[in-house]
Amino acid sequence: DRTGVACALLALALGADDADIVKGYQMSEELIPISVKVASIKKEVVLGVEFSSCAPAPVMQYVLNWIRSRYGTVEEYLVGRAGLSMEDLTRLRQVVGTTPSQVMLVDGQ
Repeated sequence: DRTGVACALLALALGADDADIVKGYQMSEELIPISVKVASIKKEVVLGVEFSSCAPAPVMQYVLNWIRSRYGTVEEYLVGRAGLSMEDLTRLRQVVGTTPSQVMLVDGQ
């Protein structure tokens, strides 16, 4: 899911680790309404879009591994493929008020 990947990339750019990102991604599955899950299991299409109702941890870990295997690091992906500059990443960290070592974990610790 694009939103989950975008959030993961943002969290990684801010210094979160894979374990926290995967945990947060999987936790989001609990918030998906049962009606959407049933529709997805039946592979129903709503308004021309097939919904995915699962957020399994292995999927996010696979995506993170794929990005690194293809681009080296998340920063290299964001700067190379996504078109951000290192100045953009620095500014993002300043606006959020963190350095990579200060990112809050998914469960608030």
